[in-house]
Amino acid sequence: LDCDMRKNDWGSWHNQAAASADGRAESLAGPCSAAKVRLVPQRASLEAAQVEAVSAALKQRLKKLPDNLGEVLGLDMVADMQSVLDYDMWDGVRSGRMWLQEWLQMDDEWQ
Repeated sequence: LDCDMRKNDWGSWHNQAAASADGRAESLAGPCSAAKVRLVPQRASLEAAQVEAVSAALKQRLKKLPDNLGEVLGLDMVADMQSVLDYDMWDGVRSGRMWLQEWLQMDDEWQ
């Protein structure tokens, strides 16, 4: 199980990660994959202002998300987003920002 997961891979990847839902997801999947498992179901609960705050932060193209984002989303969600930014790779290229942008535009296909 690695962190290379996109919308088209979500079903099979989620099933592998869910198999470790007894608390082993972090150790089996690494911090990025475990973060994605937590972020995907949380997306539906984000309000428009929260989505805009994340989008604006991503557009700044900073290596570290702004500290004030924790006030808007909560520290745990920001930590998961930072893990995706730090560790997500797609075909050997860092792609956390792209994954988070796709996550913000997420639709029912991801569920």
